[in-house]
Amino acid sequence: MNSTPTSEMTPEESRTLEQMDMFLPFIRIAVLIITFFGCFLGNLFLFINCNAMKRKKLLSEAFSEHMKILAIADFNSGAFDAIVSFFLPTYFDIHIKGYSSFSCAVALYQDKGSTRLAGLILCLVSIDRLISLLLPIKYKLISTAKTARCIAFAFFIFIYLVMSPYLYFAHLKSSTQCITKAVGMDAFLNAFNYFSDWILLFAFPSVMISSINTVIMAMIVKRALKNKSEIGVKERNAVILLISASIVYLCCTFGISNMNDYWVFDPTKISAEYYSKRMKFIRALGDFFTVTNNSINFYIFLLNGAFRNNFLEIVRRKIFFMK
Repeated sequence: MNSTPTSEMTPEESRTLEQMDMFLPFIRIAVLIITFFGCFLGNLFLFINCNAMKRKKLLSEAFSEHMKILAIADFNSGAFDAIVSFFLPTYFDIHIKGYSSFSCAVALYQDKGSTRLAGLILCLVSIDRLISLLLPIKYKLISTAKTARCIAFAFFIFIYLVMSPYLYFAHLKSSTQCITKAVGMDAFLNAFNYFSDWILLFAFPSVMISSINTVIMAMIVKRALKNKSEIGVKERNAVILLISASIVYLCCTFGISNMNDYWVFDPTKISAEYYSKRMKFIRALGDFFTVTNNSINFYIFLLNGAFRNNFLEIVRRKIFFMK
């Protein structure tokens, strides 16, 4: 069967390309802005501020550690995708994944692993909040900074072991396209890609986060009705921030999973020009969802008064040297 795209473009494809060409520059600009102010600066400020709030006892030791680990995971995932998958190919025509089958495999492995690791860390943060409410007396003994680091490291080992098939099945289709392909194993790879994109990236974290947060909210409401003083400021702040970050995660990962599905289409039924431009548009849109998912947490946290005031205090003292 011929897998080469057709030469002539249909009127419908022409109209679609006009729309893509209109939105593509704005998407690329948005990715650049979000990457710099969110992925780089946002995650750095999130790490610094959570550490400062831990010292002031405004956040628990374990929750602060979890959030710092989440900031590192988001930076790792977002920076890699922005630089390797978007910035270098778009503005310098440098395709790290397209140098060789080895670079294709390593880049795809890192890309898949880092995004899924960030989702599992967010689940860990939700679990930490639930433990703090279910076992308030034993919480400080169970959930410590050391425990948080050990569990995060275990998640790191687990997720990169699970993603290891990408190292073996990554295939360099062209200088700009890195895919998973192995002769006689299409069924396995299709199932694995589905598991990676829809189960491990979206469905599992979504169900975990939604279920745990529902339980947390029910407990907060029940306790608040009984005795408002039982829920401290730290608990309310942590839960509000967690729920906001979780909602953004669900929306962005749903978009990423959908973009991954849209890569799959029959090139024999479309023209070569449409095929090429559609690939660029889908790649840019996928980059937008990825860097947004890895960049937004700090700005969501700024909506919280305690977090915002502590950050502004750090800015005044450390940057402007004001008392």
